Amino acid sequence: MKINKSIYKLLQPYEPHLSTAYYADYFRFLSNQKINEILAIARKAGYTGSVIASCNNCCLKFLKEVAKEYFTYKKSINDK
Repeated sequence: MKINKSIYKLLQPYEPHLSTAYYADYFRFLSNQKINEILAIARKAGYTGSVIASCNNCCLKFLKEVAKEYFTYKKSINDK
């Protein structure tokens, strides 16, 4: 999975969820629709994994994977 500027912009509305998943190892309720929206964005970035939206462990693992790439990209922008 590779985040670029357009993917970063699409993920920005979900940053609070990504942040808690990545830094605090939890997430608050996200509807199946929101999980699927994030999954669609992640697929555009090359994500090949799957997520079962009704499985909290699956969702947390997925959000942490996306968040890792998201915050790595965000840090690279801030470093420039």
